[in-house]
Order: sequence, then structure tokens, then C-alpha cells
Amino acid sequence: MHERVLDARLRIAERGPVALLLSALVLTAFPSLLRASQDPGRRDGTGWALPGSLSRERPGTIGIAASGPRAGEAVFRALEAAEKISTGSIHGVATFWAMTRDGKIHRFSNFGRGGTATLFISGEETGVAPPPEIAEARMAGLISTGPREPRIGEPQPERYPTAGDGIGFVVGHRLPSVVGKNGLPVNHEVFLLLKSAVSARAAVDSVMKHNESLDVGLIAVDRNGAVAMHNSALVDRRYDYGHARGEDRRTGAVVETIMNEIHPHLAVAQLVVDVALQVMTGSREPEFQILVKAGTRVALADEYRIVVDGNGVATQITTVVSEHLQGRRTAVIPYILSRVVQNGRVIGYTINEPLTVLESGVIETVSTQREMKVWAKREPRVCRLERPGYTVCDVP
Repeated sequence: MHERVLDARLRIAERGPVALLLSALVLTAFPSLLRASQDPGRRDGTGWALPGSLSRERPGTIGIAASGPRAGEAVFRALEAAEKISTGSIHGVATFWAMTRDGKIHRFSNFGRGGTATLFISGEETGVAPPPEIAEARMAGLISTGPREPRIGEPQPERYPTAGDGIGFVVGHRLPSVVGKNGLPVNHEVFLLLKSAVSARAAVDSVMKHNESLDVGLIAVDRNGAVAMHNSALVDRRYDYGHARGEDRRTGAVVETIMNEIHPHLAVAQLVVDVALQVMTGSREPEFQILVKAGTRVALADEYRIVVDGNGVATQITTVVSEHLQGRRTAVIPYILSRVVQNGRVIGYTINEPLTVLESGVIETVSTQREMKVWAKREPRVCRLERPGYTVCDVP
């Protein structure tokens, strides 16, 4: 009986958000149509449970979603970085989704242990990076948790999908597949709204506003690449809840993460976003190099600048600090984000810097060497915290 009701609910839900709303009203008026019981995974007993083997939920302690250039690699590297510095419920189960350029969804999962170290394999080798097609995917997300996930049944992904070709996907933390007041797993319910072309923001808000007492937080990515998160009020009150979001205004890249039972939660959440943005913006990947040599004269000016010849060799360097030119000095020259000028035209900005010894304004050594290559980009990124947990990147 329950399975027939659920199949009917699923068919109704797939017809769109209006049908889903009408069915919710019917369930509210006639709750006996669906067995409501205490979810054994919850402490407050307010959850609704699916019959039989579907009554336990797959947990998660970290969810990450990204949209933009190289989102696949960004999400992978972000979790990898979190695993290196954090303690708690991590280094275990990891499930990864990516939507490639052709709109296809690709799913990867490890064997319950090892996190990123076992997520992708090449032949018999583990600990490898995502394959190029997946690394270059413009939309990607994952759910991960500790190494001791209970394997006592979970919602069937073929019946209650959370990702689809050309549609988007849903990730989250705590119990993303907990059954909500509409009688469906909440992550699947959000996915059905995405399937009906509802935006990520509207989808998560619509579902979660009716399920604020459930132990769940969700992040949705829609077909247009929009990323939106909604945490339940219950989870918002957790002392170990971590959240961060970052955006690159030039490319539109977005990354968002939510986590719990991972420490230090505030620092790790920010690290996840910083690492992902670094990958998506390529901020630490030089596009060309400048050769700075001993014997080059440094001049005083109103900006940091490097003039280079046709071979990329610095012929003149400027500083804004007059004391650098007096006697024997140690200084950072050329300074970070110095303008690079060639034939009277700005061709980029430096993204790293050497420690330089000068004698009366003339370079003697560059980071203890006679010469050094300094990295530069044509359009670098500067990322800053606009407010706690929210990072914005833009050109300088």
C-alpha cells in the first residue's frame, strides 16, 4: 500500500510544482495516506519516514557545489584541502557529481573510506585527480562524511534522483535525503523543481521553508549554473555549523559550502571557498614571466611598475618608497601587482614577488640569486571578504 502511494506521489511530483503543491494539500488533509513515524536517525522525532528499507538517511558532514570554469577540479581540490587540515567526521565517504559541456551528469563514489584519496582511480592507482573532462566541468558538487557511514538502507537513487542531464543537481549536509512534509526526500523534491525549470534559489527556499525543523541543509545548482543554499533552522543553531560562499565577478564563478562535525569549522569553510576560487579563477597560474636581473636600476615613481623588453627582461623597475633607494637596503621589489609595461602598453600585473637587496637603488640580488623569473597575469584576481563567510573576487 505504501509503495503504491509513494509511486503515485512521485508521478504527481514529476508533473511540476503546481501538482506538487496540490498533492501536499491532500496529504495535509488526509495524513493517513502516508505513514508518519519517528525517523530513527533523528533525536527530536519530527521527521517523516519512508516505509521499509527507505527509512534511514544517508548522512553528510560537508557539501560543496561550484559553477564556473573548472568547477570539477575546484570542488575536488577544495575537499582535498579540507581533509589535510581538519579533524572530525571527514576522510570517509565521498560522492561527486559533475555536469560536463554536453549536459551529461557524471557520478563518482568511493568505497566508504579515504575521501578524495579513493574517489578517482586510474587503472589500479588511487589518489589521482579527476579525469580532464570531469576537471573541466562547469558545474560540480559533492557530499562527504566520516569513514563510518551506517549502511542500513538509503533512498534509491534511481527512484529518487537528485541529479539529471541538463537539469542540475542537489547536494547538502546532515541528512539531505530526509523525508519532508510533502512525503518525499527533500533533496529529491528540490531536484523535481529544478527539473521543472524552477531556479536553484526558488527551489531550495520553496522546499525548506516547510521543513525548518528537519536535520538538513541543501545546496542546489540549476541548469543555468546558479548556486543556492538553504539550511534548516534546526541546523542553523548548531555550534559546529560552517558556511562560506565565494563569487568571481569577472567570470561569474560561484562556490558554496556547508558543513558540520568538521573542525575548525569556520576556518575550514573559508578554506574550501578560497581553494575552489583559486582553481576557477586561475589566480596562481602565471600567463607569462618576467626576468629580473641583478644590476637593474630601481627608480622612484607614483606606482609600482616594471618595464620589459621584447624578451620579457625587466629594463626598469619603480617603487613608491623613497627609502628603498637610499644606501644598502632589503626590500620587496618588484612589488605584488606591479604593472608590467611593454612598448608603452600595460600587458599585465605581477602575482608573486622576490626579496631584493639593493645598493643605492641598484639590484644586487633577487631572492639571494643573480636573477629570478617573476610570475605575471594579464588579468589577475584580487579576492576579499566583503563580510564574514562571503568572498568576492575581481580584477584589481
